[in-house]
Amino acid sequence: MSLSILAIFHRTSHGLRSGALDQREVMLLSFGALFVAVSAAIALVAIDPVTRGFGSVPVMQSTGDPMVRQQLLAFWTEHGLLRRAATFLLVDGLVFAPAWGLFLLALLCRLYWLVSDDGSPPTVAALLPLPWKLIAAVPALGVLAKWIDDGLSLYALHLARGSIVALPDWLHASIKVVTCGALVLFGLAVLIALWLFAKWFFTPMESPGTGEAVRMSHRFDRARLRASIADMLWRSKYAVIVLVFFGLLVLGMDQTRDALVRQIIDLKYYPGKALLGMAITLVGLTLLARASWLWPRLVLRLRSPDMQSPVSGAEVFAKWWCRTLGLVPFIVVDLVIAQSIHNVAPDSPALGWFAAAQATIVVLALIFLYRVASRIPKHGRHIGYYERSADEHTAREDLGVLPGLIAWGAPLLFLFARWAGLAEWTPPLALAVIECGLAAWAGMLGWVAYESRRYAIPYVLLAALIVGGLSFFGLSEAHRVRTWTSDIAAFTPASLRHLFLLTVVLAALSLSVAWHWSRRTASLMGRAITGVLALTAVIALLWHHDRAPNTLYRIAYPTGNTSCTARNNLDVAMTAWLNRIHDDLALRVDRGEAVDPVPVYLVSAEGGGIRSAYWTASVLHRLRYRMDERFDLHTFSLAGVSGGALGVAVFRACEEAHTSADDVGRCIRRFGETDLWTQLLGGLLFEDALANIVPTFFCKSPGCGVFGRSYWFEGAMESVVPLMAQGLASRPGARDRTPHLFFNVTTAETGERAIESDVAIDCLHFPGARDLLRMMDADLRLSTAAHNSARFPYTNPVGAIYGPNCSDELCAVETPLSAGRPRLCARAQDGGYFDDSATLSTIDILRALRRCLSEDGCGIDPENGGLSAQSRTQLRAWVRPVMIAIRNEARFVASPRDKDAPPCVASDDPHRLPEFPKQAAPLRLFASVSSAPLTLFNTREAHTHRADATLQRDAQALWQDLKIIPIEPRLPCGKTIEWIADAAMRRFDLLADDTLYPSGWLLSAQALDGIERQADRIVP
Repeated sequence: MSLSILAIFHRTSHGLRSGALDQREVMLLSFGALFVAVSAAIALVAIDPVTRGFGSVPVMQSTGDPMVRQQLLAFWTEHGLLRRAATFLLVDGLVFAPAWGLFLLALLCRLYWLVSDDGSPPTVAALLPLPWKLIAAVPALGVLAKWIDDGLSLYALHLARGSIVALPDWLHASIKVVTCGALVLFGLAVLIALWLFAKWFFTPMESPGTGEAVRMSHRFDRARLRASIADMLWRSKYAVIVLVFFGLLVLGMDQTRDALVRQIIDLKYYPGKALLGMAITLVGLTLLARASWLWPRLVLRLRSPDMQSPVSGAEVFAKWWCRTLGLVPFIVVDLVIAQSIHNVAPDSPALGWFAAAQATIVVLALIFLYRVASRIPKHGRHIGYYERSADEHTAREDLGVLPGLIAWGAPLLFLFARWAGLAEWTPPLALAVIECGLAAWAGMLGWVAYESRRYAIPYVLLAALIVGGLSFFGLSEAHRVRTWTSDIAAFTPASLRHLFLLTVVLAALSLSVAWHWSRRTASLMGRAITGVLALTAVIALLWHHDRAPNTLYRIAYPTGNTSCTARNNLDVAMTAWLNRIHDDLALRVDRGEAVDPVPVYLVSAEGGGIRSAYWTASVLHRLRYRMDERFDLHTFSLAGVSGGALGVAVFRACEEAHTSADDVGRCIRRFGETDLWTQLLGGLLFEDALANIVPTFFCKSPGCGVFGRSYWFEGAMESVVPLMAQGLASRPGARDRTPHLFFNVTTAETGERAIESDVAIDCLHFPGARDLLRMMDADLRLSTAAHNSARFPYTNPVGAIYGPNCSDELCAVETPLSAGRPRLCARAQDGGYFDDSATLSTIDILRALRRCLSEDGCGIDPENGGLSAQSRTQLRAWVRPVMIAIRNEARFVASPRDKDAPPCVASDDPHRLPEFPKQAAPLRLFASVSSAPLTLFNTREAHTHRADATLQRDAQALWQDLKIIPIEPRLPCGKTIEWIADAAMRRFDLLADDTLYPSGWLLSAQALDGIERQADRIVP
């Protein structure tokens, strides 16, 4: 290998100096080396023995701290990862570094040729400030330094395998020096290439004896080339937007990685289904790659009205620009599979399937390159790549049936991928749905780009104006929040499949219109007629499917409307709860039992998507059935936001549906295994897009029961946990049963809290919060109420809150309700990752508890159900209020007393206290510009810390009022009940250190198992 690399280096540099090297050879060498380098880099990502950011080989080579290097070697030795680290170094030294060096050398050769190409022999070296031999030596020396670096690192691995306690100091220093040297040399080569490119692209060179006319012509041609490249980039903007969106969904969200883990690991259990799913995914990937190549190419071929002959270099850029866009999907998916490998155990048999999937994608990418580079044009005529065709039909004449296969194959496979997962023919195919859906969008936007250039009409802008107009005037609203009614049953798997059949009908109508509009003979009038007919058919389908609820359960208040549901305010609910606890404890005292201080709980669950939902439900399940058999009686509130609200709702529904702990656990597990993600994405890419241009103002139910991603999200939950379809405040015994539920929602217009609860919300007890049920004057399903809190931006739809009570004057419960026609009041949204409104609500509840236990009480007369003075005195001696915070990750700074904490407490409750401020390095680079967005982002996280710290301080203040002395942690800890009440606040953190816990809406089996293991450690 090394001899062949050196031979190619020698041939390349000698060919440049002698003028014998062909430009085509240089280009092929550069692109071939780049392809190998990118493939090797992706393989290195997969091989690198890194676990959750720890253990990377590049970190071991580049660190300046010998202790860190020693720790990494010990970590690899302990976990059996030395072989993977050695493989990484071999691939890095024998494949990646030589390929990257060859690419840089070939690129420098090509740029040198371009700079020298002014009519003089290519051996003119006076144009460069440095001798060419020195320039060519830079990447060669970089490869040599990388070989030395990897050799020294392999020697360090050999010493680690031999159980050497510490590496020699010279080895530490040598690894660091040669690593930095290789980085400097490769970086210098990149800088030289950039300098040469700028010299050629922006300042074209002419010989001193060239005439003025020739010099002006050269400068004009170079300006035309720059304008042509800018024009090509602008024409392909839709393809670039689609690929950026694809990268954000696949690489920017860890959800896709966990979905791939679930899809590929299922090969072990359901090989037939999993192989079918992988086949669909790979076909979808090929369609997206072909679409990303095809549609920009066709648009680039269209001739501008003021077209001149293409300038030299434009054809080459157009050809390779389209091919590069086509390669991007392969690179993205191969990279996400490489990342997913780190989320699988090193000894898992699924690693082979991951490697096979990666290799298959590389083969598909090579086939793609071969097909587009060696394709024989139809009728033997090649049209060209840029400014070569008068219309869109001529532009695709040499492509045969390929445009039709890509245009119609993508939406059909999109529907099949969604149905396959829904019918359980395959594992969830989230990646395939993304690929096929975006391939279909690439085709549609490509056709729009055709038409826009043909008629010089901004169709995309017109479509945006139509959608905006329908939305502004309230003619189209597919995401109205569903109210609870007794006559509409929960979704079932069969009803979800029925809903998908309606999607297929809508897709057939859309495809038929697209087919007619894309015909060459279709006139403007014909397109208008078919569009109106299809719109009429869609409206008729919606009208037929729409169903008006028979009974609307309205919310009643002490002075409000008459209905079948009434809610207490916070003081009344709190007093009733304390009375029940007092009666229970008094009965035990009367029987002669010793009553130790009994812990009573207020629970807060923060957000974080599906991981937070399953973590919250799992912890609550264990607290209820393992910690305290009277947990429901002793807990006043379960407050949640985003995924935490979802977990609270699932726990409550499963608990009410089953009586045994095992059945409740199985119910929660079924929810965790549910695919909330694939159909949500499918609805985003099709149904919601169609809903934006279809009037739905006549619908009696949201979206006429067809449109809206909410049906897929809420319906999937109801299909596995049917009691998620019961009312939040109308469920049997909701008024008096504890724990009370508090789901926190963010209103998009103000960013303030709106709370959904079976307790009446008012500004006296919950400052700055609005009662969402009161606004709507209706109850909500548990699934809908939880979804309103978990409407994560963009992936989940923003909910439209319609009701008769939009006024801010409804701050007090005594304000009479309006009986007017519902209107749009606000839009419900998840406040984002750092929204900790659940903690704010728990703070409000804690302050109400402190007031009710005080000597003055809640202000409710004992004759009307209030606490007597004697009862309050006894409760202050009998109860021990504990705040339970369920968090989806440990992101707070550790307390200084961690090192002194007992082992059981240190492992289960790491004392990560938010009152300890964080330290960060001050801004130095472009501080005046970067400080504003960084401050806005960090302020939200800081507010989360502050809310958590405030809750703890208020809880400690209540303990001081009650004269409760903190108990020293018991050793051994034993049952959780023996240490849960040792402090005023207990935090249960999901530590994301052993596997991937995605923040989306789909969990793999290993993620579920990891969450359950942590829950078992916390509540044994």
